[in-house]
Amino acid sequence: MPFLPEERVRALADERARAIADYAARLVPYYRRLFRPGEIRGVADLAQLPVLDKTAVRAEPAEFRSSAPDASEGLSLRTTGSTWDPLSAFHDRRSLLENIAYAERERAVETHFVGRRFRYVALDLGFRKTITTPQEVRAFYDRSCYRPLRPRHHSVGVDEPLERVVETINRLRPDVVRGYGTYLEVLFRTVVSGGQSLHPPRVAVYTADGMTEEGRRLIEERFSVPVLSQYSAVEVFRIGFFCEERTAHHVHEDICALSVVGSDGRPVADGEAGEVVVSNLVNRGTVLLNYRLGDIARIVPGRCSCGRTSRLLSVVEGRVSQVVHLRDGSFVHPFAVWAPVKLLDGVVRYQLVQHEPERFELRLVTVDRETFDAVAPQVAAHLRETLRGAVVEPSYHPRLEQGRGGKFSPVVALPREAVAPA
Repeated sequence: MPFLPEERVRALADERARAIADYAARLVPYYRRLFRPGEIRGVADLAQLPVLDKTAVRAEPAEFRSSAPDASEGLSLRTTGSTWDPLSAFHDRRSLLENIAYAERERAVETHFVGRRFRYVALDLGFRKTITTPQEVRAFYDRSCYRPLRPRHHSVGVDEPLERVVETINRLRPDVVRGYGTYLEVLFRTVVSGGQSLHPPRVAVYTADGMTEEGRRLIEERFSVPVLSQYSAVEVFRIGFFCEERTAHHVHEDICALSVVGSDGRPVADGEAGEVVVSNLVNRGTVLLNYRLGDIARIVPGRCSCGRTSRLLSVVEGRVSQVVHLRDGSFVHPFAVWAPVKLLDGVVRYQLVQHEPERFELRLVTVDRETFDAVAPQVAAHLRETLRGAVVEPSYHPRLEQGRGGKFSPVVALPREAVAPA
């Protein structure tokens, strides 16, 4: 698919846009009021719909759920996204299983660097104390189908001590290491600064958040490990991926209609930064058309020398998370802070503020004060363990304001140089 002529890919995208729009006009409450079957003729018409944001979906999730019986089976997945507001999206069974095939486009690049297609070793750097989205999807596949050619997956918790993560990598000698961009960058930087020995994988793949250009150069030049980015979101799954050239994301144009818009909601010129807006053309569980992700990126003019014909999207700007550095020289990824909060009902928003190297304030917005009194001690105790025994003081807030440009930082950490090792 990525190598087909542009006109064939665009024709398929238009066909899927018509199909999902007609489906939504008949079976999804929000779209039944917005347009009628037959009015959306292709991807260009989807871009003319009102821009949909996370607030509307979170407030009335049933408005975007299909009423069709065959869309009731599948998987409900929870996300925060770049605005760090919890939201659940339902993926129907058929689109989940089709996703296995779509993933092969990205895995073809991964296996190019591994040197073989089957039975290689992949190490996922995730969380051991909570189920992540990839783990939920993989468990669904294990229940629903047989995948004989999958990699041999292992995992290690990013909330574990760095020495244990390094020891696991050296013991398993994985072909692929996959994890959050910021965590991989800090991991390799810490190994260099600490003079530790690390078995280099054949390729590193980052998802979920960003990695700086300096971090990519360090990993590729110091360790001779190619770095791939895969751009995805829980609401739409696959959006784009790095090819062997590793310069920009190839957009999955036939399954994810994408545009980059300015503050007025209109598409900007190629090469100009704007907000990423997407339409999932295959999911019939939670239907999201012209949906604002909250990420900043730009369409890269021209085509890639690899031969793939899809449009190119830059690396996502403004998605690099803050990492908490501790007095003992260890660090904690922001997703390790989110992990215990994710499981709690009634938490609307949170923010962890590092006032001193070993003193934190956990600001919580909950549905009411009684909910705060019930959940605050529980999550504070969990975070004290995650933060290696640091003081965590919960505080109740009716609301927490957005930052500049509408962005919200769930973790406000001290600069690394301000946290001197004990």
